[in-house]
Amino acid sequence: MTTDSNGQLHAPAGTPDGGRFMRHFRRDSDIILEEQAPSEQFHQVTFDTAQLGDEVVDGSTSSGFIAGKNVTDGVQRLILHNGHRVRFDPGAEAASFEVRRRTEPLPYDLTSHDYWANVAAARDPRQSVEVLQEIVDTEAEDDFMLAIVEHPKATPEMLDKASRHNSLQVRDAALNRDELWMETLWRMKRQAEEAATQERELLRAEGVSPNARYREQTIAAYEQHAAKVTQRLAGAAWRD
Repeated sequence: MTTDSNGQLHAPAGTPDGGRFMRHFRRDSDIILEEQAPSEQFHQVTFDTAQLGDEVVDGSTSSGFIAGKNVTDGVQRLILHNGHRVRFDPGAEAASFEVRRRTEPLPYDLTSHDYWANVAAARDPRQSVEVLQEIVDTEAEDDFMLAIVEHPKATPEMLDKASRHNSLQVRDAALNRDELWMETLWRMKRQAEEAATQERELLRAEGVSPNARYREQTIAAYEQHAAKVTQRLAGAAWRD
């Protein structure tokens, strides 16, 4: 791995077989780093074969756990739990890097102050349904609710609760899940329309105001979301 002036990690074109990797760690904590010899949990992967929950390592240094993937303008990026990114420059699709692949899910600790480690635990595809339910019942931040609506093990009940978050990003992501109840879709449509109406009323009441542009953008966002839900409902009705 190399780091550019913006702090982004860049995947190398290739790394030798073997190497070392580290156990889960938190910076500035009392958890001691322990080097381990390569084992069946150690993998050489590419962007396509990397999995959520994999720990990206570079020699004796852990960069973080993979919490998501992103492709923008042809540039591939791994999103790590601590906010770091691993960038794959155009033309380097075959670049490989080292990961430690856990056989057990990342631990979720409600008492921990390591926010992003808990978000990574919520995104871990190995995570148990029981822990996901605990997260839904106790967390309120959009990072957690987005992790839930995108988690393959999330139940319709979890999706319903997570999709009640104020974040339109979370609500939009929930629309990608086939498991959504029809009741959830109708509720999401109603909430979006009511929110748009409320913003219009505020816009009229405030008149010429520094908030006007913000109100207009918010109204448009709610209307777009309501339209997406309506389209999803129409598709569901057509399938029935």
